[in-house]
Amino acid sequence: MEAYDMTTIGTFFKEGDGYRGLVSTASVQGCARITPDPAEPGTYVLSIGERVFGHARADADGLAVTIHAPHAPAGGWARLIKRDGYYLLTV
Repeated sequence: MEAYDMTTIGTFFKEGDGYRGLVSTASVQGCARITPDPAEPGTYVLSIGERVFGHARADADGLAVTIHAPHAPAGGWARLIKRDGYYLLTV
């Protein structure tokens, strides 16, 4: 399935070794960051302010994301996919 067939729940831009953007779902909304997890190399933490709402792991297609929020879309699974100068968080 191509990213354009999926629902976009966020748009991000690369910032240093992480990403910054906006997320909007039924249970999670706001300015979000995806930053490397210092406790586990190769993984990332998704947060809005101090609230962690997910984790991600890099793979060949981008980042495989698990959203830890009640009523998360697509059972909590999402992908961060690179586009032309930005990234889409899709379910």
